Amino acid sequence: MTTRELLEFPFAPGTVIDGRLVVKEGVEVGGMGHVFCVWDREGERDCCLKTILPGLHPRFCPALDLCELMRRERVTAATLAVDNDFVPRIFQGGTIWVSAEVQGKWHELDLPYYSMERLQGTTFERIIRLQRQQRELLPWRTVVDLSLLCARAVQAVHRRGFIHRDIKPSNIFLHQREDGSRLVKLIDCGISARAGDKLLLGTGTARFGSPESFVPGNAANEAGDNYALALVVYELALWRGPFVAADLRGYACAHQFIAPAGIRQTPTAESAASRFRPDAPPELEDILLRALSKSPADRPSTDAILDALEGIRERLTREGVPPNAHHDRPPGHLALQPGETAIPHAWRRVSASLPAAP
Repeated sequence: MTTRELLEFPFAPGTVIDGRLVVKEGVEVGGMGHVFCVWDREGERDCCLKTILPGLHPRFCPALDLCELMRRERVTAATLAVDNDFVPRIFQGGTIWVSAEVQGKWHELDLPYYSMERLQGTTFERIIRLQRQQRELLPWRTVVDLSLLCARAVQAVHRRGFIHRDIKPSNIFLHQREDGSRLVKLIDCGISARAGDKLLLGTGTARFGSPESFVPGNAANEAGDNYALALVVYELALWRGPFVAADLRGYACAHQFIAPAGIRQTPTAESAASRFRPDAPPELEDILLRALSKSPADRPSTDAILDALEGIRERLTREGVPPNAHHDRPPGHLALQPGETAIPHAWRRVSASLPAAP
């Protein structure tokens, strides 16, 4: 009988995985997974190792097979990363046998994992939270530059024939390369699908779900990603999206039946937008509202969104608008909500000039 080598979870610094990955530290614990910084002995590089939380193993959550979801995420991400800088590179994957405490008892569990390149920078979610905590709106040049970087990443995924299906600020990573330039990398491809695939479930996050994503049986298409992309840009501009709801049903109702307020106009009571900015580029408001159309057929293509953003950036450049142009602080009643805090790892100089991605 073969004795398995069991690793105690969470992994302590110095733990060796698969004979080549040496754990340095844990860097993030999410709602479903755990990420560790590791040193790859064979590749001689820092990278990240991602695995699921033991408590969400199929033994305890049979209705949600996260093991299969992570294996699918690894395969999809590896496919998308070939000759594509807009998705993290995947190095290896496999299964780790661990000893973990779940529900007060110790269990032997097989956890799927994969290692990927370690990114340097921060997520859009942290940028938005930091700006909200500091009560400073991003300058328009920065909003447009960040939106351009994100749109290029989404376009790259679509040109590979995939739909990401979980575009949201926490899955958009602003990565700084060794030469100092920046680009967006899309992470968490676990529910990505081939364009045209029939879907039993909607997008990953209700807050960023398109109207049609709440109806089972629709085909995956770029219109759903573009709707989510518009919501991300909306949040970059205003700190919050156009809709606020307490649960899945509330967001489904809002996305399907409530018209979003424009970023330049006074929000309606139904939209619950937190603020508006009359100085917003009118072309930006136009492309956002079209991308937020209830019907997928009425939304612009990814290429059209990218062209519109490039046009706005060119106009702002011609007019001499600097990347870090200041603006008035929002009124005092737009303070943080209870429990909201700053994210200390976010870059504080996000208003600096952002070079265009290649």
